[in-house]
Amino acid sequence: MLVLGRKKGQQIVINNGITVTVVHSDGNKVRLSIELPNGVGAHRHEFWLTLTDAEKESGLSEPDIKKEREAHDSNEES
Repeated sequence: MLVLGRKKGQQIVINNGITVTVVHSDGNKVRLSIELPNGVGAHRHEFWLTLTDAEKESGLSEPDIKKEREAHDSNEES
């Protein structure tokens, strides 16, 4: 795990394609801007957990789950 301190306007670049910018911070809240390449999805952790739980309960195989995620992510981009 990497822990970094950043101030408003400062950025973190991940894998030459994902840029995270601190837009605002106030007490214990931080607002981030995340730039992603096409085809890369991002979700809040609590939402991602519900997605993975639903996928496990669905009984889909791993390749089917991957297809479902890709379809979901491409719909979010529109």
